[in-house]
Amino acid sequence: MIRAGHLVTQQRPARQPGRGQQGFSFLSLLLFIGMAGLLFSFLASTAPKLYECFLLRELADRVAKEFAPFPMEEVQRRVKIELGRSRVILTPEVFQMVPTQQGYRVAVRYVVPLELRVGEHTFSLEGYEKWVFVYEVES
Repeated sequence: MIRAGHLVTQQRPARQPGRGQQGFSFLSLLLFIGMAGLLFSFLASTAPKLYECFLLRELADRVAKEFAPFPMEEVQRRVKIELGRSRVILTPEVFQMVPTQQGYRVAVRYVVPLELRVGEHTFSLEGYEKWVFVYEVES
């Protein structure tokens, strides 16, 4: 304490090295919001594709178990109806059905791009550009 006449003032405690500021600064708050935005942007572009993987897996299970006694034309018709409901667009390489003696062998190979889109720019980590969903089931 310093006494100056009748006023008593206190000096600020000296700042100790290694001790940072308590709480968040405005800059760290902006950085946190930006990182959360990047995460949500990544999820917005990737989550629908992951849901499509789930739908394809369920459809493959149905073909192998429920549609096994039906002929190939009927199974293809039912698969087309199911895919029309879910609005999943497939190529022949993605969903393959092969007749076996007791039913069908179904192989699903679906590529999910792992990328971050910011405006017109697309970013991805080298070596982790895509994730390949592979599922096989046989009745």
